[in-house]
Amino acid sequence: VREISLLCSLPISFICFELKLCMNQFQMVAQHTTSVFILSHSTPLSDTLNSTIKAISQKFAISGYFVGGNEIKSGHINTTYIATYALDSGERRRYIFQLINENVFTDPLAVMHNVECVTRNVNRKDLRARRDLGGQTLNLYSAKGGRSYVKGEGGEIWRCYTFIEG
Repeated sequence: VREISLLCSLPISFICFELKLCMNQFQMVAQHTTSVFILSHSTPLSDTLNSTIKAISQKFAISGYFVGGNEIKSGHINTTYIATYALDSGERRRYIFQLINENVFTDPLAVMHNVECVTRNVNRKDLRARRDLGGQTLNLYSAKGGRSYVKGEGGEIWRCYTFIEG
């Protein structure tokens, strides 16, 4: 928390709150049993939402073409979607897209900065301990411009995580 508080100009109580939320999200997506739980509480997207997720996903540096998505209904704060992409090889990859709830997080760019700090720190510690990330840590997926987020049509903030299979 001290490292993050030096990087951010936010009150420490907000940073601690967001850090706890980030760690909950890491645990939620990174654990095998929980990822099965998440997928069992998802619903297929309407044509309109599929189009929205496809448009948002095109702002990220994702290979392949959009096949479709589901909304994850188990979240409490942000709106979360899982999207499937097909590669030319026939392989399919999935990604998590989150629309940050700006009613809860009034400074979503500060939230993204905190998430970047936490994911970088968790990945560094995991790499040091195991010498291989091996797809077991939550990673933000880069946007085409190099940032860890994109802005939607209305200026809302979206982020993308690699989905941890298994």
